[in-house]
Parts: sequence; C-alpha cells; structure tokens
Amino acid sequence: MVMFNNWQQKVSNFFTDRMTNAGMEGTNNHIRSIIRRAFGYVDFAALRLRVLTECGCSP
Repeated sequence: MVMFNNWQQKVSNFFTDRMTNAGMEGTNNHIRSIIRRAFGYVDFAALRLRVLTECGCSP
C-alpha cells in the first residue's frame, strides 16, 4: 500500500494526460545501439555528431 501511495499521482497523471515516456525510451535505445556500434570513436564529439545525425537532429 505504501508503494501505491508513493506512485499514485504519477499513475493518475497517465490517465488524465495520456502521456508516457515511450518516446524518450525509444531515443535512449537508439543511442545505446549507436554506442554499441561505435568502437572506433576516440572522442565524445565524434560520438555526439553521430548520434545527432542518426536521430535526425541538426548538429
């Protein structure tokens, strides 16, 4: 019952607003798959550019 009381407002927000974090979870999974393939990147700037390019954002 304590767990329900802790999460009650967040759970009820879904039913009132119909918003989930599915979009962010998808983006996180996409970034993780890029990182798994990114063995040759030596610095963060190259990895960041790759993530922005593959996710459709302009660098």
